[in-house]
Amino acid sequence: MYNGTQAAGGGARRYTVAQAARRLGLSERGIRRRIEAGTLAAERGANGWRITAEAIAEALAEAAQDSMRADLGGSATATGGTTAASVPPHAAGRVELLEAVLTEVRGERDVLRERLAQADQERAELRRLLAAALQRPALVAPNQHQDHQDEPAPLARPWWRFWQRG
Repeated sequence: MYNGTQAAGGGARRYTVAQAARRLGLSERGIRRRIEAGTLAAERGANGWRITAEAIAEALAEAAQDSMRADLGGSATATGGTTAASVPPHAAGRVELLEAVLTEVRGERDVLRERLAQADQERAELRRLLAAALQRPALVAPNQHQDHQDEPAPLARPWWRFWQRG
Protein backbone atom coordinates (compact mmCIF):
# COMPACT_ATOMS: atom_id res chain seq x y z
CA MET A 1 0.00 0.00 0.00
CA TYR A 2 1.30 3.41 -0.90
CA ASN A 3 0.96 5.70 2.13
CA GLY A 4 2.58 8.89 0.97
CA THR A 5 3.99 10.77 -1.96
CA GLN A 6 7.65 11.14 -2.74
CA ALA A 7 9.01 14.66 -2.57
CA ALA A 8 10.51 15.93 -5.79
CA GLY A 9 13.86 16.87 -4.32
CA GLY A 10 14.84 14.96 -1.19
CA GLY A 11 13.03 11.65 -1.56
CA ALA A 12 11.42 12.00 1.92
CA ARG A 13 7.85 10.84 2.16
CA ARG A 14 5.21 13.50 2.57
CA TYR A 15 1.66 12.77 3.68
CA THR A 16 -1.57 14.63 3.05
CA VAL A 17 -3.65 15.83 6.00
CA ALA A 18 -6.02 12.88 5.58
CA GLN A 19 -3.17 10.36 5.49
CA ALA A 20 -1.49 11.94 8.52
CA ALA A 21 -4.79 11.87 10.39
CA ARG A 22 -5.16 8.14 9.73
CA ARG A 23 -1.57 7.42 10.81
CA LEU A 24 -1.88 9.49 14.02
CA GLY A 25 -5.42 8.40 14.83
CA LEU A 26 -6.74 11.97 14.79
CA SER A 27 -9.26 13.87 12.75
CA GLU A 28 -8.22 15.99 9.80
CA ARG A 29 -9.34 19.04 11.75
CA GLY A 30 -7.07 18.01 14.63
CA ILE A 31 -4.12 17.75 12.23
CA ARG A 32 -4.85 21.22 10.82
CA ARG A 33 -5.09 22.66 14.34
CA ARG A 34 -1.69 21.18 15.20
CA ILE A 35 -0.24 22.65 12.03
CA GLU A 36 -1.69 26.09 12.87
CA ALA A 37 -0.42 25.85 16.44
CA GLY A 38 3.03 24.87 15.23
CA THR A 39 3.12 21.55 17.07
CA LEU A 40 3.20 19.56 13.82
CA ALA A 41 5.70 20.49 11.12
CA ALA A 42 4.15 20.78 7.66
CA GLU A 43 4.71 22.53 4.35
CA ARG A 44 2.04 24.14 2.27
CA GLY A 45 2.15 23.14 -1.38
CA ALA A 46 0.00 23.70 -4.43
CA ASN A 47 -2.27 20.80 -3.43
CA GLY A 48 -2.51 21.66 0.28
CA TRP A 49 -0.55 20.79 3.38
CA ARG A 50 2.10 18.06 3.29
CA ILE A 51 3.46 16.52 6.49
CA THR A 52 6.82 14.75 6.45
CA ALA A 53 7.26 11.22 7.75
CA GLU A 54 9.69 12.56 10.35
CA ALA A 55 7.07 14.97 11.72
CA ILE A 56 4.57 12.12 11.99
CA ALA A 57 7.17 9.92 13.71
CA GLU A 58 7.87 12.74 16.21
CA ALA A 59 4.17 13.20 16.90
CA LEU A 60 3.76 9.45 17.47
CA ALA A 61 6.79 9.43 19.80
CA GLU A 62 5.41 12.38 21.79
CA ALA A 63 2.02 10.67 22.08
CA ALA A 64 3.66 7.45 23.27
CA GLN A 65 5.78 9.38 25.79
CA ASP A 66 2.73 11.27 27.08
CA SER A 67 0.80 8.01 27.32
CA MET A 68 3.65 6.45 29.30
CA ARG A 69 3.73 9.47 31.66
CA ALA A 70 -0.02 9.17 32.16
CA ASP A 71 0.33 5.46 32.94
CA LEU A 72 2.92 6.32 35.58
CA GLY A 73 0.54 8.71 37.30
CA GLY A 74 1.29 11.95 35.48
CA SER A 75 -1.39 14.20 34.13
CA ALA A 76 -0.46 14.10 30.48
CA THR A 77 -3.94 13.53 29.19
CA ALA A 78 -6.39 16.35 28.89
CA THR A 79 -10.15 15.98 28.76
CA GLY A 80 -11.67 14.08 25.91
CA GLY A 81 -8.80 11.63 25.56
CA THR A 82 -6.45 13.98 23.76
CA THR A 83 -2.87 14.02 24.85
CA ALA A 84 -0.93 17.00 26.11
CA ALA A 85 0.99 16.99 22.83
CA SER A 86 -2.20 18.06 21.06
CA VAL A 87 -2.62 21.09 23.34
CA PRO A 88 -0.56 24.12 22.38
CA PRO A 89 1.48 25.61 25.23
CA HIS A 90 -0.48 28.88 25.20
CA ALA A 91 -3.74 26.96 25.71
CA ALA A 92 -2.57 24.83 28.64
CA GLY A 93 -3.94 27.33 31.20
CA ARG A 94 -7.30 27.36 29.49
CA VAL A 95 -7.37 23.57 29.47
CA GLU A 96 -6.70 23.48 33.22
CA LEU A 97 -9.47 26.04 33.80
CA LEU A 98 -11.88 24.03 31.67
CA GLU A 99 -10.96 20.85 33.54
CA ALA A 100 -11.73 22.63 36.84
CA VAL A 101 -15.08 23.82 35.51
CA LEU A 102 -15.82 20.33 34.21
CA THR A 103 -15.07 18.86 37.63
CA GLU A 104 -17.43 21.38 39.24
CA VAL A 105 -20.17 20.64 36.71
CA ARG A 106 -19.77 16.91 37.30
CA GLY A 107 -20.15 17.50 41.05
CA GLU A 108 -23.34 19.50 40.48
CA ARG A 109 -24.59 16.75 38.17
CA ASP A 110 -24.05 14.17 40.90
CA VAL A 111 -25.93 16.31 43.45
CA LEU A 112 -28.81 16.75 41.02
CA ARG A 113 -28.92 13.01 40.35
CA GLU A 114 -29.21 12.38 44.10
CA ARG A 115 -32.00 14.95 44.41
CA LEU A 116 -33.81 13.38 41.45
CA ALA A 117 -33.55 9.92 43.01
CA GLN A 118 -34.92 11.31 46.28
CA ALA A 119 -37.81 13.01 44.46
CA ASP A 120 -38.58 9.74 42.65
CA GLN A 121 -38.72 7.92 45.99
CA GLU A 122 -41.04 10.59 47.44
CA ARG A 123 -43.34 10.32 44.41
CA ALA A 124 -43.44 6.54 44.74
CA GLU A 125 -44.38 6.90 48.44
CA LEU A 126 -47.13 9.38 47.57
CA ARG A 127 -48.52 7.02 44.93
CA ARG A 128 -48.51 4.18 47.46
CA LEU A 129 -50.37 6.32 50.01
CA LEU A 130 -52.89 7.46 47.40
CA ALA A 131 -53.57 3.89 46.31
CA ALA A 132 -54.07 2.84 49.95
CA ALA A 133 -56.44 5.77 50.53
CA LEU A 134 -58.47 4.94 47.45
CA GLN A 135 -58.93 1.34 48.60
CA ARG A 136 -60.47 2.35 51.95
CA PRO A 137 -64.24 2.82 52.11
CA ALA A 138 -65.30 6.44 52.00
CA LEU A 139 -66.11 8.03 55.33
CA VAL A 140 -69.66 9.38 55.50
CA ALA A 141 -70.14 12.63 57.36
CA PRO A 142 -72.66 12.15 60.16
CA ASN A 143 -75.99 13.73 59.27
CA GLN A 144 -77.73 15.44 62.18
CA HIS A 145 -81.17 14.92 60.74
CA GLN A 146 -81.10 11.27 59.86
CA ASP A 147 -84.81 11.02 60.70
CA HIS A 148 -85.71 13.48 57.99
CA GLN A 149 -83.50 12.10 55.22
CA ASP A 150 -86.43 10.92 53.18
CA GLU A 151 -88.27 14.26 53.35
CA PRO A 152 -87.37 16.90 50.79
CA ALA A 153 -85.89 20.09 52.11
CA PRO A 154 -88.42 22.90 52.56
CA LEU A 155 -88.43 25.43 49.75
CA ALA A 156 -87.17 28.84 50.64
CA ARG A 157 -89.75 31.59 50.46
CA PRO A 158 -89.23 34.02 47.54
CA TRP A 159 -88.32 37.59 48.50
CA TRP A 160 -91.52 39.07 47.18
CA ARG A 161 -93.61 36.94 49.55
CA PHE A 162 -92.38 39.19 52.33
CA TRP A 163 -94.89 41.77 51.21
CA GLN A 164 -97.67 39.25 51.20
CA ARG A 165 -98.55 38.65 54.79
CA GLY A 166 -100.92 35.98 54.49
